[in-house]
Amino acid sequence: MKPSPPPLLLILLLIFISLFPIIITSVSLQLPPTSSPSSPSTSTLDPNQLKALQSLNIPTSKDPCIQPSFHNATQCDSSKPFRHLLSLTLSNCSTSISLSYNALKSLSTLQSLHFLNCPIAPIHFPPQLTYSLLSFTSINSLHKISGVWLSHLANLTDLTVSNTPIKASGPYVILAHMKKLKTLTISNTNLTAQWDNSKVHFTNEESQVLESS
Repeated sequence: MKPSPPPLLLILLLIFISLFPIIITSVSLQLPPTSSPSSPSTSTLDPNQLKALQSLNIPTSKDPCIQPSFHNATQCDSSKPFRHLLSLTLSNCSTSISLSYNALKSLSTLQSLHFLNCPIAPIHFPPQLTYSLLSFTSINSLHKISGVWLSHLANLTDLTVSNTPIKASGPYVILAHMKKLKTLTISNTNLTAQWDNSKVHFTNEESQVLESS
């Protein structure tokens, strides 16, 4: 008596079991690769200057040379492979921010530096920065500054100080060495000495005192 053939269901089950590893392998090969979290865009700014901005609590998640933060305006040159800051405006600063000598040294390519509503303590600027600055503004910013401190910015062509206490006997202390100054605005400070423009030496005929009080 011949044995009866195995049921059809059993045959199909055996076939499926034998093909199962091949099916699994095929599916795994066709799965799309898992996407990794998107990394932040690489900044074009010099890494040392990027760290300096971070130390000043300036957001750097977006390239400061392409999209400056809302309160802090930045302008950069077109250097390669890394760009460098030419202008920096700090506005509405937190009282927790403090200036760092090393950070300012890293920012020595700045030609313009402006403080707007930044009641922070001034510090001695690195020589590299005092040499490169052409424009400086302090409006309702910086705790009491001295005329000697300002006088170190000898290469300035534009100086604005408003609503900022200045410790100086008179404007000559500030302006004696600023031979390149073109525009000057001094207003609402505690300078009590009379402004004597005859003592202020300008080498450019277009230079002018915009305001003084």
